Order: sequence, then structure tokens, then C-alpha cells
Amino acid sequence: MTCCNTQDFCVAAGETFHPTIRWSTDTYTSVPITAITQAAPAAITAMNHGLPDGWPCAVVGAGGMNQINAQHYPPTAADWQKGTVVDSNTVALGNVSSALYSPYTNGGFLVYGKPGVLTGAVVTLTIWDGPNSPNAPLVALSSSGGGIAIDMNLMTITPTLQTAALAWKTGFYRLDVTDASGTVTQLSSGTITID
Repeated sequence: MTCCNTQDFCVAAGETFHPTIRWSTDTYTSVPITAITQAAPAAITAMNHGLPDGWPCAVVGAGGMNQINAQHYPPTAADWQKGTVVDSNTVALGNVSSALYSPYTNGGFLVYGKPGVLTGAVVTLTIWDGPNSPNAPLVALSSSGGGIAIDMNLMTITPTLQTAALAWKTGFYRLDVTDASGTVTQLSSGTITID
């Protein structure tokens, strides 16, 4: 979930580029499940789950309601679902209807990647004209210099780039986070195309 995630973006010319990025580590949090509703959306009871709202999560090993379980452990990209926090003990899976699933009987875990520590971190987004360009960046944004917001409650990173005045059509980007100790982690890279 953290290793050099390649993601390409396409933004309509004149629109604002502002993706929401969630940085999770390779350490998984597993919270015991005590109930899952047969409803749309499925609601999972996992006491004091600690999941940030909107964070990717998966169900592993739930008894009875086998249809809701992730197909792999650790979960792969297809296994993750967006978790909507209902309260400190309940998470709804907005894209999952369990209304026709078998009834939940017992066990299982709500699993999610532990959020990276954003306290004291600096996030940078750098865009070049080529994948290994020696040229100066086309754009350089930073959470310390402006253009990138860090939400400590939702544990999200949101770069904001106005595209209306940009002369380039395709840029090659890299999104990095430097934690408080100075360790740099590449969160994402790829292309940004303005169409």
C-alpha cells in the first residue's frame, strides 16, 4: 500500500486538480468484529475501531457472511472498501450491500493499513516535463510552502493545482512525504494529463 504506488490522473482543462491521498503504512490494524448487518450498506460493529473516516478497509474471516470477506490476506487492491465511520464502534461499507448475504454468525476482523504519521511531516508534489527530466520542475507544491493541505483528523493529503493557466498538457509527477525524523517516502508517481 505504500510502495511506489503508480497512479495516473486526467484533469479537464480549467478545472482544479485536488485528489485526496491517504498514506497508510505496511502495518495492518485488525479489530475484532462483533456484528455485521444484512443491509445496504453493510454496517460492521468493531469496538473502538480507530478507522479514519473514508479510509480503505476490509473484512477478514467473518463467520457465516463469507461473501463479505476479502479474497486475500493481506488484502489486495480489489479487496479494499471505503469505510464510512458511523461512530467509534461502527463502520459502514458504502459500496457493499450485504442484504442478500448469508447471516453473520461470529468472528472476523476489520482490517486496515495503519495511517502514516503526518505530525511534523512535509508533503511535496513535483511535476516535470518527462519521467527522468533533468529540467527544472514544471510545478513544485509543498505542505510547508502552500498548495498541499494535510488534514490531521481524516489523515488525508490534498494537493491543489489550478490548471487554467498551465501551458503543458502532460506532466510526470512524484508525491513524497518527509516525516518529522527526515525519512522520505515516495507515496505515488505517474502522469497528470490536462485534457
